[in-house]
Amino acid sequence: MIKRLDSKVLLALGLILFLALGAASCGPAADVDTPDDPVDRVSELRIGRPEDSESLDPHVQTTAPEVWVYDHIYETLVTVDENMDVQPQLATEWEVIDETTWRFYLRDDVEFHDGSKFNAEAAKFAIERAIDPETPARGRAWIGPISGAEVVDEYTLDVMTSEPFGPTLHSMTMVYVLGIVSPSAVEEHGDAYGRNPVGTGPYQFISWETDEEIVLEVYEDYWGERPGVDRLIFKVIPEEGTRAMSFDRCDIDFLLHPPAPQLQGYRDDPDVIVEEVTGMRTFYVAFICSRPPFDDVRVRQAVHYAIDVDSIVDHVAPELTVRAQGFDAPVAFGFKDAGLLERYAFDTDRALEIL
Repeated sequence: MIKRLDSKVLLALGLILFLALGAASCGPAADVDTPDDPVDRVSELRIGRPEDSESLDPHVQTTAPEVWVYDHIYETLVTVDENMDVQPQLATEWEVIDETTWRFYLRDDVEFHDGSKFNAEAAKFAIERAIDPETPARGRAWIGPISGAEVVDEYTLDVMTSEPFGPTLHSMTMVYVLGIVSPSAVEEHGDAYGRNPVGTGPYQFISWETDEEIVLEVYEDYWGERPGVDRLIFKVIPEEGTRAMSFDRCDIDFLLHPPAPQLQGYRDDPDVIVEEVTGMRTFYVAFICSRPPFDDVRVRQAVHYAIDVDSIVDHVAPELTVRAQGFDAPVAFGFKDAGLLERYAFDTDRALEIL
């Protein structure tokens, strides 16, 4: 996906009511040619981001500063492609055994970065660690009624749900809940595992200087296709303007969360390529409907009418956001257009009338 260019490349990921940006190949990283790899390679990619991670354990942290990093370290049994269609990853095939059981047939050529074997026992360990009621994963609620896993044989695993659940397969793609961790590394490092992550992904963890940088390198024995960049360096640059200046000076090659006012300038810059897609994240106001005053549906409706969403979209990040039509983004599995624009147009008089 990332190819070294003589110019800077800006990758813009437009999220629902938000924005993330990146840039690749600013120039300082050297190409690496290998006899068995005719494609030009990049030795390292320096990524500027606003904040450090807290833990690289996918069962402990689920926010962007963590996922940006550990999505390269861990894999899941199945994943999704750019069209959000489920594709094989650590599992090659799957089938429905009954209304509460999915069977996964696993790859037999995978090992963790610590040299231990990936198999059904390892997958079972990771899944049951995530759903352990005593210490559930932070994102436990996102995978619905997944209730356990059973080893059928060394490379066959059954995943069970407590009731029929249509999105089970999509739930299995969530690396920030069901990323497959190394059982031996978890046992070795205990509470410190989040600072010593071990997965099966294309990159292995190398080092972490708190509030400075995290370094990953290609895992040479990775089962899949070798990535085009040998080393990823995630550098922490908290201040937005400083981060953008670092990109402009080529101190970093990839920019996350640049100042929105500068985006048009990047679009107009012939040395910068901007690619934008609609993301999956939706920003919303959440009510605790069991507590006053939001236990009264009229109060919740009044809040809807009282928020000028169009002004937020037009002025907070113009040209970078779209107004939500429902709880999920249009590209998400199960999206339903709830007609929010028509049902809850900005109307303070209506809000006061309801109250």
